[in-house]
Amino acid sequence: MQFIANIVKSMNIKNYITVDDLYKFSEKEVLSLIQNCEDNYIKNAFKNFQNATRTSVYKSDELNNKIYCTSVKSKKRYINPLVNLDNKASRIKDVSTLSNNDISNFLNMKHHKFIGFNFDFKSYVT
Repeated sequence: MQFIANIVKSMNIKNYITVDDLYKFSEKEVLSLIQNCEDNYIKNAFKNFQNATRTSVYKSDELNNKIYCTSVKSKKRYINPLVNLDNKASRIKDVSTLSNNDISNFLNMKHHKFIGFNFDFKSYVT
């Protein structure tokens, strides 16, 4: 999301899109403006983003200033639903070893501090 925000911010700084446009236009129309932008730097960066694959995504605990890289503060969201077992409502992780292990593994999973793409893009500044 940060990359798209940086693209839109750059387009706004260069007067290719206004804040009012973001309220008027549909998502599809905004994407079309980005894809057909006169500014090749913006257009090509977005094309690189669209063509990104697993191998072109950068994930690390170290910032890399040579590529598009941003810090990520991820939230872990999960559901531990109530289930009916022997006419008693219980949390699934309390009655299922598999569910308990899955939830624990998810909560213990390490997330990277930085994520980015193996191409450079710096937002325009005002």
